[in-house]
Amino acid sequence: MNKAPLPPIRSSSSLSGCYDGVVIGAGMAGLSCAALLAEEGLKVLVVEQHRKPGGYCTSFQRAGFTFDVAINSLSSCNRQGWIGSLLRRLGLEGEADLIPLDPIKELVFPGFRFSLPGSYQEYLGRLKEGFPAEAKGIEEVFGTLEGIFEELKRMPLRLEMDSRKGFGENFPHFTRYRSMTLAELLDRHLQDHRLKAIISGQCMYTGVSPARASLICVSSMLLGYLKDGSYQARGGVQALPDLLARRLLSRGAHLLFSRQVERIATSGERAVGVRLEGGQQVGAGAVVSAMDARRTFFQLLPEDGITANLRRRIQAMRPSSSYFMVFLGLDLPLHRMDLCHHIDYFSSFDIESIFQTQMTGELKEEAISLGMVIPTLMDPSLAPPGKHILTLSLLSPYRGKDLWAARREQVADRLIGIAEGLVPQLSRHIQVKEISTPLTLERYTSNFEGAAYGWEQSPDQSGPRRLPPRTPIQNLYLAGHWTYPGGGVASVTVSGRMVAEEILQGRA
Repeated sequence: MNKAPLPPIRSSSSLSGCYDGVVIGAGMAGLSCAALLAEEGLKVLVVEQHRKPGGYCTSFQRAGFTFDVAINSLSSCNRQGWIGSLLRRLGLEGEADLIPLDPIKELVFPGFRFSLPGSYQEYLGRLKEGFPAEAKGIEEVFGTLEGIFEELKRMPLRLEMDSRKGFGENFPHFTRYRSMTLAELLDRHLQDHRLKAIISGQCMYTGVSPARASLICVSSMLLGYLKDGSYQARGGVQALPDLLARRLLSRGAHLLFSRQVERIATSGERAVGVRLEGGQQVGAGAVVSAMDARRTFFQLLPEDGITANLRRRIQAMRPSSSYFMVFLGLDLPLHRMDLCHHIDYFSSFDIESIFQTQMTGELKEEAISLGMVIPTLMDPSLAPPGKHILTLSLLSPYRGKDLWAARREQVADRLIGIAEGLVPQLSRHIQVKEISTPLTLERYTSNFEGAAYGWEQSPDQSGPRRLPPRTPIQNLYLAGHWTYPGGGVASVTVSGRMVAEEILQGRA
């Protein structure tokens, strides 16, 4: 039986006076939550400040090139993965055109390269083959990471994830290692500095150094790619949120783009709706904030809407780092250069030193990690015929407007120079160049200081130590990377599912 085609994405021209649920923010967390509510017949409104859905999962076009704003690859998209299972539940399995990535990427160190395969078992085999004296330690490290990951996968989608009786007995790895960092685990079992660098270099995608990276977050991120699949969305990552938005519309939901929520309306200690930009009031049985947590509590709620203790807690929490990115459209035949579609370059094996240096805002070529993605090697349709895209990403501190206004061109040119060491004649073949700083991410998503992962993903701010999805205000929930499980596309879709399940259970 042929499925009915999904409708085109459009902003709703007229709104109802009241909804079962209003979701603020059309990133992957908000869309996941809203889609599940609409699938069960609830009347849903999603309000998004940008002109399109997606949050960090958006794409933009320049001169025939399609660039992904922040997310170049997706994990957990196979049937058992968090994203894959969401699509299956929404009846969208097979609708997303996802390109499997194998290898996932290539890691480049001084005089040493390591190709990260798409198979978990092959990955372990390559590590043991390259470092035979460390075989036992490798088994210990990944036995721990796998234990954590498998427990995360079978945790119930409940909001108080560790408060139930018997939690420690049912989830022993999570309980035992929740306060440990990746560096502590590696130092306990491994000796070779190159091997440690191969594993800890992936902290670049948790936004925090190995000495501060939550082992829980690293397990979720790394094994999400290795065990539940690594993919690139054909046509750009925008295709995934667009698919969810179209599903919402097919279920009668309303989407409102280029509008902001000015206030979350409350009655006593209960959320009862929102006031939109321009003054329009919309009632709601539940309000889900899938946007910046600080803005939610400090700007959208009345000044006396939260307790002094919660205010102090939020003010004390640390946002994650952000990214400086350079988007290049090239008339260079990269497909003939034997390059991997994703290269992570490290100037040394001392990953901790690289992170510490970059977080000062200094750009030292002897202490730098640089992500280099060539999505057109997997999907040529993203560029005009014969041309390619190269995106450079540098984990960066926020540092404020004045720093980036003065340095953005200088930093971009230096990153291009570093990349030219791997892509000869790069600087001579640039047709399009766009630059994104942490300020850019902050402006388009309203994430505090352009935080890429919400709160810093250190043990004291990970899992249930993040802000809880259920707020002290009745019927007001949080979804996204400011709550748990944490940062990353797969994790925020889980948070959206958790909130949807809670709202649906409350209506049962």
